[in-house]
Amino acid sequence: MKKIVFLGASLLCLTACNFFGYQYGFKNTPPTDFKVEFNIGFTNKEKGLIEIVDKDVYINTYQQGNYNNSYFAHFDNDSYVYYRKDVMNNVDWESYSVETNKSKNMTTLDAIKSLEGTISGLYADIFDVELINGARSSGETKVIGIETTMYKVKSRTYYYMEGINKFLKIFDESDEEQSLTVKDYQYWKHFDDSPSF
Repeated sequence: MKKIVFLGASLLCLTACNFFGYQYGFKNTPPTDFKVEFNIGFTNKEKGLIEIVDKDVYINTYQQGNYNNSYFAHFDNDSYVYYRKDVMNNVDWESYSVETNKSKNMTTLDAIKSLEGTISGLYADIFDVELINGARSSGETKVIGIETTMYKVKSRTYYYMEGINKFLKIFDESDEEQSLTVKDYQYWKHFDDSPSF
C-alpha cells in the first residue's frame, strides 16, 4: 500500500512540476533569422536595430546627428570574430576583440552577451528569458499587434512575446531612457549591412 501511495504522490508532483515548469522554467533558445527595430528611451530619439541570420549577429545603435555605431559578430570555426564601425566618422568595418568566455558551442545568444559591455548592456537582456524565471505573469497586452505576457522583475517589466518565442520588450521604471520599445519585427534572411569576409 505504501508503494502505491508513494507512486501516486510522485505522479502528482511530476504533473505539478511540469505544469508550473512551463510557466516558470523558460529556456534560452538561441535566436536566428529575424530583424527587430527598437525605439530606445522616450526623449532622446535613439534607435536600435538587431538582425540575426543563421549564426551571425548585426547590431546598430543610432541617434541622428550624434552617432551611428554598428557591431557584427561573425560565426567562424566554432567561435565568433567581431567587427565594428562608426558611420558618423566614415569608418569601414574593422575587427576588434571582446572579452568573452569562448566555448566550443557558442550561439547567437552568446555573441549578443559578448557585445554587452561594448554597447553599454543595452541589448543584454533582450533574449535572456531566464531572467523572468520564477516571476509570475502580471497580465497580457499587445506589442506591435502580437499578444505578449508581462513579467515584473524588480524595476523592470518584461514583455515576453510567446508566439514569437524570441525576444522581450523591456521597460525599466528606474531608467526609462534605457527602456526598449519594439517598433517592428520581421522574419529576415539577409543583412542590410555587414563586413566582407
